[in-house]
Amino acid sequence: MKKFLSKLSVFILLLAMTLGFGTKTAFAYEESDLIQITDYYFEIWNMTDFSEYMDESLDASILEQYTRWQDLKNEAGEYVESVDTKVAEVDETVVVTKTEKYASSNIEFTITFDKTAVEIDPSSAIIAIDAVRPAVNSSGTATMAKAGMNTMMGMGVVFVVLIFISLVISLLKFVPALVTRKEKAEEPVEQKIAASMPSVSTNISTGTDDTELVAVITAAIAAFRAKELSGAQDSGFVVRSIRRRNK
Repeated sequence: MKKFLSKLSVFILLLAMTLGFGTKTAFAYEESDLIQITDYYFEIWNMTDFSEYMDESLDASILEQYTRWQDLKNEAGEYVESVDTKVAEVDETVVVTKTEKYASSNIEFTITFDKTAVEIDPSSAIIAIDAVRPAVNSSGTATMAKAGMNTMMGMGVVFVVLIFISLVISLLKFVPALVTRKEKAEEPVEQKIAASMPSVSTNISTGTDDTELVAVITAAIAAFRAKELSGAQDSGFVVRSIRRRNK
């Protein structure tokens, strides 16, 4: 009988574990409670001027944290509005992250809670409080700056090319004058030869009277012969007719 009861109790225990009877969530908490606590601490952090609490008597780590926070707030500028709130479990902790927008950049304010103690008293389960500039925001700013620089360089190259093209087009108006000057300088050889030869004018027209032509030729031949004979008696040379020879 004892053995039977022992086996029955073990069976019931195994059945309860399998079905989940008698179990309870190990780390039960309300996200709204954690968010409310984070909002409260962020308001205090946002209104605090940490430079008033910087003292050499403080622990070195706390002094370094206060200095970093105050520098971060000075760089971020004036507070604008809340952007987003996220709750995430990381290992044995619960991390609440608030993304807050400032004039110059965003800031992520985070509170880390101990998961094992958050169910009992969330306010006493705080492990760490920190505020940093989001890495995504910084890289995004750098990327935008790089993209802007590349755009400016591209536009500069385009403007330089356009100026060069316009300069070349403006110089094209001098090309016709250069071509004309070169043509004048390079006269054909035939023109130079023709210019150097004496011009021979022929004043013979096909309609000239043969009688006049005969008289002119006869006088020319007589003058030539008179010069050739040098005073000898005239031979009575007379031109009777002139015959035109076809080429």
